[in-house]
Amino acid sequence: MKLVIFDGNSILYRAFFALPELTTSNNIPTNAIYGFLNVLLKYLDSEKPDYVAVAFDKKGRAARKSEYEEYKANRKPMPDSLQIQIPYVREIISALNIPVLEYEGYEADDVIGTLVNRLKDQNLDIVIITGDRDTLQLLDKNVIVKIVTTRFDKTTEDLYTVENVKEKYGVFAHQVVDYKALVGDASDNIPGVKGIGDKTAIKLLEEYQTLENIYQNLKNIKDSLREKLEAGKDMAFLSKRLATIICDLPIEVTLEELKTREWDKKKLYQILLQLEFKSFIKRLGFSEEIEEIKQAVQLPKFNMKKLCDISEIKGKEIYLLYSGDEGLFYIYDQLSSAVFTTADKGIVEKLLKDQGIQKVVYDLKNILHKVDFDDACQLKNCNDVMLASYVLDSTRSSYDLETLFISYLNTDIAIIKENRWAGATILLRNLWDELSKLIDLNSCQYVYENIEIPLVPILYEMEKIGFKVDKNTLQEYTKEIESKLLKLETQIYQIAGEWFNINSPKQLSYVLFEKLKLPVVKKTKTGYSTDAEVLEELYDKHEIIPLILDYRMYTKILTTYCQGLMQSINPATGRVHSNFIQTGTATGRLASAEPNLQNIPVKYDEGRLIRKAFVPEEGYVLIDADYSQIELRILAHISEDERLINAFKNNLDIHSQTAAEIFGVDVSQVTPTMRSQAKAVNFGIIYGISDYGLSRDIKISRKEAAEFINRYFEKYPKVKEYLDNVVKFARENGFVLTLFNRKRYIKDIKSTNKNLRSYAERIAMNSPIQGSAADIMKIAMIRVYRRLKENNLKSRIILQVHDELLIESPYEEKEIVKEVVKTEMENAVSLKVPLVVEVKEGSNWYETK
Repeated sequence: MKLVIFDGNSILYRAFFALPELTTSNNIPTNAIYGFLNVLLKYLDSEKPDYVAVAFDKKGRAARKSEYEEYKANRKPMPDSLQIQIPYVREIISALNIPVLEYEGYEADDVIGTLVNRLKDQNLDIVIITGDRDTLQLLDKNVIVKIVTTRFDKTTEDLYTVENVKEKYGVFAHQVVDYKALVGDASDNIPGVKGIGDKTAIKLLEEYQTLENIYQNLKNIKDSLREKLEAGKDMAFLSKRLATIICDLPIEVTLEELKTREWDKKKLYQILLQLEFKSFIKRLGFSEEIEEIKQAVQLPKFNMKKLCDISEIKGKEIYLLYSGDEGLFYIYDQLSSAVFTTADKGIVEKLLKDQGIQKVVYDLKNILHKVDFDDACQLKNCNDVMLASYVLDSTRSSYDLETLFISYLNTDIAIIKENRWAGATILLRNLWDELSKLIDLNSCQYVYENIEIPLVPILYEMEKIGFKVDKNTLQEYTKEIESKLLKLETQIYQIAGEWFNINSPKQLSYVLFEKLKLPVVKKTKTGYSTDAEVLEELYDKHEIIPLILDYRMYTKILTTYCQGLMQSINPATGRVHSNFIQTGTATGRLASAEPNLQNIPVKYDEGRLIRKAFVPEEGYVLIDADYSQIELRILAHISEDERLINAFKNNLDIHSQTAAEIFGVDVSQVTPTMRSQAKAVNFGIIYGISDYGLSRDIKISRKEAAEFINRYFEKYPKVKEYLDNVVKFARENGFVLTLFNRKRYIKDIKSTNKNLRSYAERIAMNSPIQGSAADIMKIAMIRVYRRLKENNLKSRIILQVHDELLIESPYEEKEIVKEVVKTEMENAVSLKVPLVVEVKEGSNWYETK
């Protein structure tokens, strides 16, 4: 017979600090729960105990505190994000029908010790699962301790028995408390004897066995050590009492009460759904559970009908899903209690255009593509649960429908075995009800209703139209890049004195650091690093480095842009049709994929030249409208810094102005170098740049960089005030807001890990600015699109990249379009400083920049 006892607090604490921050879509922290459950399930499975218990500390005036006020005084209070997780852990333990044992004022170790002491003579094997070594003193012939370390992918253990503890720990089990009495325990603030370390303590216990014997034989111990022991005698015996596990608590529990019992699977399933632990749900096989669990999804009775005409739909609100695997549309009409199916795109298009019917869908843009919607302006009264969930939390890792059902309805549609898509369409109503309430509660209506939803038809048309690519230009440029790469390879091999794979970090590392003896900048687990940061630092150390950097640049241009774009050209249209993703960034910016047109190089001319291949249709011209320094203008508006505001109001060169301020010179005396450095400070401030980051970016010392930043804040004090306040707001609320109330949750803002916390603070500083810029650009796109349609112009928006909007315009419309674009973009929002838009035209994308 076997009893397994879990040290609850120890496992929880270690899981919390070992695993990265995890949260549900509703921002419930879950890393400690995840780690704890991983350990629990692993040992329930591997040990297959007959009896089981989880022991916890219980608050109250701790017995040890009464004796020694400094006991555990160095411990910080339990982090809020761990405290929040404990009730969920207890719910899981309850669902597993495992008894929780605790006793007021005492620690889990004391509960475990009491249980072991009471049951160790009952012909029972006892296994203690813990995260620390305090319970090693409980080892006995039938008691073992497993010290566990939890990670995402695995849980490792260190097994201690009464036979191996001396070999592994240095002392026997019965000497563990004597050992701690001598060396102390920093984690519990047990003092021990000052000046005595591990080796001395082990040697003393090998010779004298116990603490009492050591003090009875002080006369036999050499002078210097004896003096330490004499001086620390009171602390030694106090430390022994503090370290000794109490084994006689009056806990009323019988062995029968600890018997392993059947789990409450329905309850456990619901908790795991709430916590979005899909991997555990799959691991435990809940998708194949019995009828009781299937009832977790309650569906009304409904008829399945084939939709032949929208006149058959009775309701004024319907719910629509597209099943990609079936090629069918599912439409739930709650008034007639019917789920209609249709493969007829024309019927669905009519439905989407019907002004009198409110529609709720998942992924509206995809549905428009599936029906090949002919005029996006005619789209009427559609809500999208995917975009609603994105507006509520832009930091989610997934917006797939199944995850949304789990997150907001605590419902897993995977367990619907029959008519799964019909069931999901019915549940779409419940999901929308929940999301719409949360949007109101979080004051996100404007972002959802006036920015994200109106943007859908625009993006749909942009994707459908695409961007023309001149194959001949692209092929010529490809040959040019291939020729440059061949020349670079030859030069690199000549300098290296041998052929090697330049793209292999291992081979490159050998050439640079072993053969050419260049100074090592950074090591990795596999050897010397050759990443971009390392090569930049070595730039002027050897002639081979600039060649390797050029080689990498041209290789990326060739593979990612030249070859990648060539494969993306639609043979029927001669254009690339990118996918513009609304839910792809935490800031609210659009993302682009297949191909990604937003990462076409712009910083260096060799990469920018590829833009020559992007051309308009014959008889058309490309018009490019670009916001000038929009993020700095938003910073001026949000911070209300008078110097910044005045600079923009007076149309001054903001970088020269900043240079004059921080260098203490007149604007006329600002050199190009000074302006360049000031520009790095201006943009760096937005991103919460550190002195280290700035020093690296503009190649100055950290001391100089710190002085630059300090001088900037002296001249623009309200900027510093804003940045401090926004970090404070994020720490208090867990999120930040844009000018339009777009919310971004800031994970790790309270992290005990300094690097994670600093990164979170930088995100908090930047997100309101970058997010507001994204919102303004989206509003501008909507305004420009509507003006083009209102004026019956043939011009069309074909691309949006960060602060830039690109329009393909018939030559005869270009002057009208320039005026429309500039007016609508500059008036998209009213700030304390003017928005300025630069408009250019060209016969290819390169010419417009």
